[in-house]
Amino acid sequence: MPLVTLPLPLIELFALVYLRLMGFILTAPVFSSTEIPTKIQAGLGFGLALILTMAVSQDPQSLPELGLSFFFALVREFLLGIISGFLISWVVEGVVIGMQMVGFQMGFSIVNTIDPTTGSSISILASFQVRLALLVFLVGGMYRHFLEAVAASYRIVPIGAAVFSPGQGQSIIDTVGLALRISIVLAATPIVSLMLVKIGLGILARTVPQMNVFVVGFPLTIGAGLLATAVVIPQFIIGVDHLFGQSLDRMILFWRSAAP
Repeated sequence: MPLVTLPLPLIELFALVYLRLMGFILTAPVFSSTEIPTKIQAGLGFGLALILTMAVSQDPQSLPELGLSFFFALVREFLLGIISGFLISWVVEGVVIGMQMVGFQMGFSIVNTIDPTTGSSISILASFQVRLALLVFLVGGMYRHFLEAVAASYRIVPIGAAVFSPGQGQSIIDTVGLALRISIVLAATPIVSLMLVKIGLGILARTVPQMNVFVVGFPLTIGAGLLATAVVIPQFIIGVDHLFGQSLDRMILFWRSAAP
C-alpha cells in the first residue's frame, strides 16, 4: 500500500508545469549545454517543477481532463517553454555567427573545434567568445532573472491556457533577423581591421614584389584579428549583457501575447 496518495489533478498540474520548464531548460543558454548531463537537466526541471507546482495559484480541478485536450495542453506548455528559451539563445547564436565571420577572415576556418555548449563545429575564436558571453550570463546574474521570469510566467500565462497566433510567429522571425544584425555589429570592428590589413598587404605586394606576402600576411592577419577582438572585449561584455536584458523583455512580451 503506498504511503502517500496524490490526487490525479495535482499530478496533471505537475506534468504541465514540468513540461514548460523542460522546454525552457532544453533551449536556454547554459541550461541546454551538452556539458550538462541529461539526468542533471531533468533533475533540475523536476525540482523546480515541484516547487512551482505548490506555488501556482491555480485550482487543479480547472485543468483539462485526461484525454486529447490534456495532450494538447501538454504540447502547448512544452512549446511555450521551447520558444521562451529560444528567445534567449538568439544572443549566443548571434555571437557564434559574428565570430565565425571573423574567424573565416583570420584563417581560423580550418581550425574548427567542437563546442560542447552547442555540440556544433565552430572556430576557436567563436568558441572563446561564446564562453565569454555565457560567463557574462552567469556572473551578471542573468540566469536568476530568467528563472524568476519563468516562475512568473505561470501568473502571466495560466497552466494549459496558452494561446498561439500568427503574430507570435512573426515575432520569432524578427528575433532571428535581430540575431543576424547583432552578429554583424559584433564582428564589424575586427572585420574592418582585417580588411585594412589586407588592403595594406595588397599595396605592399605591388610595391615590393620580391616579398612573400603569404608568409608575412598569414601571421599578420591573425595578430591583427586577435588584437582587434581583444580591444573590443569591454564593449562586447557590455553589449552582450544589454542583449540578454533585451531578450528578457522579448520573452515577457511573448508571454503576454500568449495569455488568454
